[in-house]
Amino acid sequence: SHPIVREGQTELIGNFFDIPKYMGTFLFAALGFGVLLAVEDEMKTPAAYRKNPFGILNMGFASITIIYLSVGVLGYWKYGQETLGSITLNIPEHDNIAVIVRLIFAGVILFSYPIHFYVSIYILWTNYIRWRFDTSDSQKNKLNVYQIIIR
Repeated sequence: SHPIVREGQTELIGNFFDIPKYMGTFLFAALGFGVLLAVEDEMKTPAAYRKNPFGILNMGFASITIIYLSVGVLGYWKYGQETLGSITLNIPEHDNIAVIVRLIFAGVILFSYPIHFYVSIYILWTNYIRWRFDTSDSQKNKLNVYQIIIR
């Protein structure tokens, strides 16, 4: 077992030139400007999206910030200067918890990555694909199936 790094054994403030790496990682995780606008446009009640301070947008950003901050602080507290680029790389490979964490991490990537294609698929669907199908009431189910397959 790896002991928790104690105060005085590690730097409390890292290298100033590593801040852009942190900002890039955080912004990649937290922001998808194109997706944010498209989702707001499709909502039944767009006002709920930015309702201050408990709108969907603010609560989403708060959740992401808390999760990233918690994992970062706890990971650095545990591994100190030896913390690798992804905290999952610090967990011993053959540990059962490590396997579970890596599986969860893979699942999160698998199911969240397609969200970034939402805007592209939306544009393709509305401008190039949907008009090719019969939109009569009798064909709505068929149209929905095609839409689900494409998305």
